[in-house]
Amino acid sequence: MDQVASQKQQTALRKRPTPQGLTSAEVQERIRQGQVNDFEARVGRTYGEIFRDNVLNLFNIVLGTLLVIVIASGDYTTAFFAGFSVVSNSFLGMIQEINAKRKLDRLATLSQQKVTVFRDGQPQIIPKTQVVKDDVILIEPGDRLVVDGKVLWSDSLEVDESLLTGESDSIYKEEGAPLYSGSFAIAGTGYMVATRVGKESNINKLSVIAKQYKRVLTPTQKKINAMVE
Repeated sequence: MDQVASQKQQTALRKRPTPQGLTSAEVQERIRQGQVNDFEARVGRTYGEIFRDNVLNLFNIVLGTLLVIVIASGDYTTAFFAGFSVVSNSFLGMIQEINAKRKLDRLATLSQQKVTVFRDGQPQIIPKTQVVKDDVILIEPGDRLVVDGKVLWSDSLEVDESLLTGESDSIYKEEGAPLYSGSFAIAGTGYMVATRVGKESNINKLSVIAKQYKRVLTPTQKKINAMVE
């Protein structure tokens, strides 16, 4: 049985064509033109921005002004509780956002992926950030597509696009069919040619939208902003 399985595997490998892919000169030309997949959507905010938005905001400025007035009037008990409110609100907000930022940064590091491309007729394993436009990429079960492209050759290739479209069923991809970054190969094998890389790829466009920071104000902060405006 093992011998039969081995023979079938060798037959399948012989059937798989070996693409020429880009030449080294063509790769360098695309790098010079900026057609490389080195775009990474910014994850969250910087530590400076977190500090600024949690300390130097309208809510704290108003409370800080009231705190100065209360201290000047000699009501130190009220001043203590008002000051504690300002400090604790800022401190807890910064701690929560810093913890979230660290987790996102770790996830971004873990998500670094390598792919197999064909250049000068030979397979090469490279980081996804070094893929250039028109690269020929090998697709195997379990691979996450890192760029947009189209199928160059397919051997029963099936792709899961549920993260992008919500469609739970796998999609059979024939030669010439479009492929989108962020989807997963779940069956079969194939080659794809990269057509959109970097910030132009589908997954990076979605990442930019998803990672845009929107500060959510508390009801008290909204009321203070409304009164000041």
